[in-house]
Amino acid sequence: MLEKVVRVDRTANGLHIVGSHDLTLTPEEQTRIARSMDNASKRGWDITSKHYFFLAGRVERTLFQKKTKFPLRGVWKYFDLREVLGLDAKKELPELSSLAQELRNKTW
Repeated sequence: MLEKVVRVDRTANGLHIVGSHDLTLTPEEQTRIARSMDNASKRGWDITSKHYFFLAGRVERTLFQKKTKFPLRGVWKYFDLREVLGLDAKKELPELSSLAQELRNKTW
């Protein structure tokens, strides 16, 4: 689940959040961002400024396979998970681990 979207610049004094005075980063989030910057640098990419970081929380393994033989038309494919799982549109989606488990049995 996406928890935070933050623009962070690395300065001589460390990481600096740009454009938000009320958003804070935990030490673990700061470490994740710093490692991402370091790994990008090894590949010749400079993401130490003017870049947004999308911080995900807990991630669940799933398998939602494409079974049709034709390629995607366009770049993106969006799914209404309530429709895919046959859920009532007025009810909330199930908890993340349950949702991931149910998607393991679905194809598109």
